[in-house]
Amino acid sequence: MLKLMIILLVFCMYITFGISQKDYFDEELLLKPLPSGHVYAYFQFTTLWDVDPKVTSFQHCHLFPRALGEIVGRYNVQELHITLTEGLWRYENWGYPVFDAAPGAELWAWFKEDTQNVDGAWKELTSALSGLLCASLNFIDAANSLSPELTLRPAGVVDNKPVNSSYLRYATLPREIVCTENLTPWKKLLPCDSKVSVDLID
Repeated sequence: MLKLMIILLVFCMYITFGISQKDYFDEELLLKPLPSGHVYAYFQFTTLWDVDPKVTSFQHCHLFPRALGEIVGRYNVQELHITLTEGLWRYENWGYPVFDAAPGAELWAWFKEDTQNVDGAWKELTSALSGLLCASLNFIDAANSLSPELTLRPAGVVDNKPVNSSYLRYATLPREIVCTENLTPWKKLLPCDSKVSVDLID
């Protein structure tokens, strides 16, 4: 009998440089029984959207969720990573997970270089994402945010210019756990809604 299901939800959005507005969606599910009787469930939803970086209006979206596109456009986000995890990963017993993530909620964003007030945009972005995902991301503020210089690099397509980490913000909320009230908003962001493998969550 399954004692605990550890759920890792990763939703990575890369706003990349491109000429045409092409988008791509991929979802992955890995179920792995662990020696302790637990089951490791890893879900990854990736949306890639090639769009001109100067675009600020997201009126016409195909696969990329419009609600998220409007937030990304309004707060001048170049790249956004959101992770919600449930449970504690025991490395000594289970080895390494597919994707390593901090416990609870983890969020980091690269802002475009023309962003005037990165701290202000970060605060407003976390509040908007809090409402969109029904998570307590609005508790992220300057006290629990940082701008790492070497740890995180942009994963999307970037210019050949050196990376300026002053446009990066990172924060975690270790006590924010994923639960069913978080899953409904997540499913609404997916192009398939709740019609495909996400039904395994229910």
